[in-house]
Amino acid sequence: MPVEIPARKTPASKEQVIETLWKAWMGYFGAAPRKESIWVLVAQWGLETGWGASMWNWNFGNVKSKDGDGYDFQFYECGEEITQAEAQRWVAADPSLVKIVRTYTSKKGIPMASVTVKPKHWACRFRAFDDILEGATDYLALLVKRFTLAWPYVVDGDPVAFSHALKQQGYYTDDEAHYTKTLVGTYVAISKLAFDYDSLPALTEDEKERIGNLVSLTIYQSVGEYLDADDVVAEDEPNS
Repeated sequence: MPVEIPARKTPASKEQVIETLWKAWMGYFGAAPRKESIWVLVAQWGLETGWGASMWNWNFGNVKSKDGDGYDFQFYECGEEITQAEAQRWVAADPSLVKIVRTYTSKKGIPMASVTVKPKHWACRFRAFDDILEGATDYLALLVKRFTLAWPYVVDGDPVAFSHALKQQGYYTDDEAHYTKTLVGTYVAISKLAFDYDSLPALTEDEKERIGNLVSLTIYQSVGEYLDADDVVAEDEPNS
């Protein structure tokens, strides 16, 4: 039965994340990924977590949780970019938990607001995992099965098209141009990292079995009736 876990930061190095996502990919697909594919994934992890400094309980992509989804969960303060009308409704409903930081008009002429959301508002409830492999596998499986428009651009190693497709499917609430610019920046940074991809270890039989079980669980949970496009993730201020 899912339980609330105290929010705790679980920092990881770029090298550790590359290796773990590589293992998750191998366990999921049974074949090695292209380096460019891993770069897209690590770039988004870098954007969402400030290169791991703000990763909480191994949640790679700030993926939200909600009642009935089967995930252990945690609460931590986050930011959202929503319409001013929606922001006003949130404040009216929970004035002690929601604060409007600024208001502005989007490029499409929509009145928008940046809000800060505090625990235990529903908008800052996130999935929580026991270790890095569990978090990485869930993140990978979620992108494959839920964000079907975006996944081909992971395979292609295309961060710009990946960002656009994520926006189309409601992954983030940030301005697309801003999110894309930051993602491209993290992609370029990780592509320049000195890392010996040929030295990546093969999966152990235990890891293969464990990843297979995690993938099956994530697929069931990620495409269930409790998940919709409007509340998959919360948008922390991206970090480059």
